[in-house]
Amino acid sequence: MVITSFVLANGVIAPSYGHVGQQPQENNKQNTMTELEKIQHTDFSSAAPLQDVAPAQLSDENQKMEHDTPRSTVSVQKNPKDGVSVSNKKLGGTSVHVGLPYADGASEASSVSQGVVSYDNKNGSSTIPVTKNDGSLQMVTKIDNRDAPTEYKYVMGVPQGAKLVHQEDGSVLILDNNGKIISAVSKPWAVDAQGTPVETAYVVQGNELIQVISHTSQDYKYPIVADPWMGIDLIDKVWVEDKPEGYVVNVDPTPWGRMVTGPGTEDAHVDELKSKLGDDAWRVDDHDGTIREQYLCHVKGNIPAELGTYNLESWWESKPWADQLNLNDQCNVGAKSEKYY
Repeated sequence: MVITSFVLANGVIAPSYGHVGQQPQENNKQNTMTELEKIQHTDFSSAAPLQDVAPAQLSDENQKMEHDTPRSTVSVQKNPKDGVSVSNKKLGGTSVHVGLPYADGASEASSVSQGVVSYDNKNGSSTIPVTKNDGSLQMVTKIDNRDAPTEYKYVMGVPQGAKLVHQEDGSVLILDNNGKIISAVSKPWAVDAQGTPVETAYVVQGNELIQVISHTSQDYKYPIVADPWMGIDLIDKVWVEDKPEGYVVNVDPTPWGRMVTGPGTEDAHVDELKSKLGDDAWRVDDHDGTIREQYLCHVKGNIPAELGTYNLESWWESKPWADQLNLNDQCNVGAKSEKYY
């Protein structure tokens, strides 16, 4: 996700590192939570790792933390060398396994909080997977000092024929051999301890996703927090309401789905809308596709910080989404279709 400004609200200050009598592990947990919580007090709080965290726990018995949704399964292994994975149940359990940065020298996962674990990479950085209620996974990087690496490599274990495709908005799509989206990684971001954006970008090399975080290029304040955010579910729920003028298709995107809106995602958004509408899927292309075009307009013009339901109304004239993405129409064309009204 592209961050243009970060402003700390209500005088948020740098965290206090521990209290007298606390054990080092408890101090580390508190410090990690404090740094993640600070993202919620910025102008771009939709990037906050602690938003919508799943009630998952690290199990010593199973040696992993796991979270299930109707569409996906997220699994985080205790051993860093075993990595993490996101499985797409709608594609027959197709799974993307992720090898984590610096796993060979990292400590085993320790529980930070519900849905949050941390691997100490022993090089001035930590990898902190956060499982989300929407079935997505944020793989947060916390950089503690200037000596930490500037590159963080994620090795993507994808099905045969699948590939990583770098998009012009900075996001990365994971496509199967038919060009369908299996999963995606939203646009990269990084921010320092004072809320200053840190230059970052993804580099794709075959099945490797490398996040380059240029934290040594300026005098940034540590720790620095960044993340690749990977998921499957673009839509949380949909429902249809009958009205005197026609009908309304209501769409609640997932938090992750609001982030994945770049070029090449249009078909995935429409396909999932039809899938979740079930017997009402015909409405997407009804009335010359006005529901489809309104939906894509909302997707493309979405402001992540302004959470809300997309209300798609059948009685508006059908108009290409790009033509109604303006201050006048605002994704509702404003002219009732004489053909259908």
